[in-house]
Amino acid sequence: MDATELKHRYHDSSLEGHRVGPQREVILEIRLDRIWNPGGPEIVHLRFGGIDNIVEVREFFDRLDGPVAPIQVERIALLEKGRWIVELEHAGTLTIATKKLPQEQWGMRPRR
Repeated sequence: MDATELKHRYHDSSLEGHRVGPQREVILEIRLDRIWNPGGPEIVHLRFGGIDNIVEVREFFDRLDGPVAPIQVERIALLEKGRWIVELEHAGTLTIATKKLPQEQWGMRPRR
């Protein structure tokens, strides 16, 4: 795996939850699509830390708060060094600016 690649494929997965902060971070709780991730975990927590555009990230996810069904993930990928794209069906596209690589964790619940 290249340092710019994610371990799991997020296309057709579903965003089940998210948490922004308390520092310059966002944690996405994602249910992986079994077709793209055979043998992978069911749920992954994808953490972006050290986010430079945290205000924009917070505003994007604030729009998603409330009683909504899981949102389909179209794409999560590296655009260029320090810029990741998150595309969500019917919710739009967000660029996350961070010099840190995202962390993928599974088998745990995110801190609240």
